[in-house]
Amino acid sequence: MHILLHIFLSCTYALSSIHSIDFFFFFFFFFFFFFFFFFFFFVVVIIIIISSSSNSSSISFYALTTSPHSAIVSFYLIPKLFIYVRYLHPLLSSLLFLQSAIHTSVSPSICMPNESIFMTSNSSVHLSFFFFITLALYSDTLLRSHCDNNCCLFNFFFLIPFLLNVHSPLSIFILTSFIFLYFLSLTFISFLFLFYFILFFVSLPIFVLFYFSFFFSKSHFFLLLFFLSFADCFPSFDSHFFFRSVSFFFVSFFLHSLVEYFFFRLCLIYFSFIIHSFSLIISFLHYFIFFYVYTLLFSSLLFS
Repeated sequence: MHILLHIFLSCTYALSSIHSIDFFFFFFFFFFFFFFFFFFFFVVVIIIIISSSSNSSSISFYALTTSPHSAIVSFYLIPKLFIYVRYLHPLLSSLLFLQSAIHTSVSPSICMPNESIFMTSNSSVHLSFFFFITLALYSDTLLRSHCDNNCCLFNFFFLIPFLLNVHSPLSIFILTSFIFLYFLSLTFISFLFLFYFILFFVSLPIFVLFYFSFFFSKSHFFLLLFFLSFADCFPSFDSHFFFRSVSFFFVSFFLHSLVEYFFFRLCLIYFSFIIHSFSLIISFLHYFIFFYVYTLLFSSLLFS
């Protein structure tokens, strides 16, 4: 339950920090993951009770008490000590991940005693699969290290099916849940990117209008200031005209300041649009890589 709580907090924090989700979306993901993991934990407990009551050996808990389990836990906990180190923790995580992969491939009998799609005689295939995951984790964490100093998103999720027998119903349920989570995240990012794209083109005429209004108000402001400075030189000087011009001068000055404020605010919004769009593209690639790997894992599990 403690590990599930850590995963739940990491998911909500990473999603809220990577995609720059505001307060409303943060609490939406917060409650969504809370109910999802509550349901997940409830189903896991039911499966464990049913399998233990029926004396079934479909779920292997042998890996939970052996040395690879301690290596996996150390892979998750040791980078927490380097949470404020920006570029060291993905390298450390990748090295620990690769070290645990080499350890389990050298001595496969320690990790999972029952059948497994990873415990093949060809250790190079086993290491290449782990190397691909490690490379994806390391490259993605380097790309997003400015957004999130915590552990890489869902990096611990890769290791949960390895703790259990991969042909068990629990592992199938875990992989299905992760595929559903990544598909949901990809859908959310796609809709968010589409919303940014539509909003960008809808607000483009407003941006052009503020752009020309800004320069028009600036030129009008300086022309009015030039005219008022020589107003007393005219022979037919009208005091009413002068006061109207002064009032118009202050109104123009106020409008000029207002337009200038909105113009620069709009520039900042457009700049943030560009930054968020690149961030969404990187996050989309991140989710797609992990979704693709989990789908491959799930399909190889079903057809092995």
